[in-house]
Amino acid sequence: MANETTSDSTPKTTVAPAKNKPASGPKLSPDIEKLLQGRLHDPFTVLGRHAQNNADLFRVFLPHAEEVYLADLDESMTRVTGTDLFEWTGARNSLPKHCRIEWYDADKNQHAYYDPYCFEPQLSDFDLHLFGEGKRW
Repeated sequence: MANETTSDSTPKTTVAPAKNKPASGPKLSPDIEKLLQGRLHDPFTVLGRHAQNNADLFRVFLPHAEEVYLADLDESMTRVTGTDLFEWTGARNSLPKHCRIEWYDADKNQHAYYDPYCFEPQLSDFDLHLFGEGKRW
């Protein structure tokens, strides 16, 4: 935030654009917008692997990452302009079922993990139903 003075001497406060909302660039889908705002109820719809025509689209959300790589393919992912979302598009079924991600932070420290969105949800719909009723503990 920065304070400025208008011509009538009243203080005016300006807010810097949020890091996870691009100031300009490609229009993001509503689900991606919700994800970046922390309001998406089902991140599986955006993150992980998704079939797109004859290709695979793979997305990760890594707020502290500077560079992100698909370790299994030794290929880099591209940052979506103005966000902490990274994407890769490649040949259909070229990624292994459980994809390993490597990323580097601003201090060039290396991190590696398996993408959690490559794994199926562990709770069944029935378990979620019972949990919602307060009957599963």
